[in-house]
Amino acid sequence: MNNQKAPFNDVRVRQAINYAIDKDAYCAVVKNGLATPADSIIGTNVQFHKANDVYKVNIEKAKELLADAGYPDGFTTTLMYAKTTANEKQATFIKQQLANVGINVELDGMENAILQEKVSKCTEEGANAEVNMYTIGWSLSTGDADWGIRPLMAIESEPPMSYNICYYENEKVDALLYDALGPADPAKRAECYAEIQDIIWEDSPLVCLAFDSNTWANNKNIINVGNMPDGGLWIRNARMAAKIEELKSKVKKALSKDFSKGRIEMPEKFVYKANYKDLKKAYQMSFFPGVKAIDERTNCVESDNYHDIVVAHSFIVY
Repeated sequence: MNNQKAPFNDVRVRQAINYAIDKDAYCAVVKNGLATPADSIIGTNVQFHKANDVYKVNIEKAKELLADAGYPDGFTTTLMYAKTTANEKQATFIKQQLANVGINVELDGMENAILQEKVSKCTEEGANAEVNMYTIGWSLSTGDADWGIRPLMAIESEPPMSYNICYYENEKVDALLYDALGPADPAKRAECYAEIQDIIWEDSPLVCLAFDSNTWANNKNIINVGNMPDGGLWIRNARMAAKIEELKSKVKKALSKDFSKGRIEMPEKFVYKANYKDLKKAYQMSFFPGVKAIDERTNCVESDNYHDIVVAHSFIVY
């Protein structure tokens, strides 16, 4: 919500919107159950997260706050978002929820490039910016509270510098953000971030809807794929696994029949010895991702992954 434009410059309106949206229903309907209602601006596993009471849906409370703010019959506003299937579902849900308290939301979905020109690259002051409401997701790559809060809430982070698209300005929060960056003492940083989260929760410059669950899917024939906390995929050691048993069988047969091309020595340590030329070729083709170099003196490689040895030997023998 653009905190510098009416009606969102009134904290009562912002809190009313928080009370109007059912976070549990959002997680169930929009996120298919793969999320939990947000209790802070930063995720549960982020360093220095402090839980607050989730804004539970309360239609009567929302209407009361709107009436106190001078909007007993609600108002009409716009919601900008990047036009994707997931975002359309999210925006439609928000529109339906806010209609329950008399707020008419006109959906304004558009191509992301156009959206960014209007929102994150805007050079106008908040009061003159086109944006009224806007949907955004934020996943911090550092695991630290700073990168989950400062780009979204600091005064210096207003567009076009960063993503304070709420145009939220709270000097106390700003001071605490920079106080938290200074000390090395985790206890002092935790104290600063706890107060920051309390202030933001009360001010409601934005609606924190949910913490998404990190999910991914991969073919059963692929192994060593994972999802990192920031949502990125870990695929550095990904590889085909469908024929691993077949490869092991081939290796056993090869080891019993052809010791001239390669043999496994000390299998408990995964040391593999073969012709240097063959080893080098296997190494160049990334069959030994855990190996930094080939020992030219002994013509050996050592890996902590038996699968690497199996595949490499099968390559050399066959």
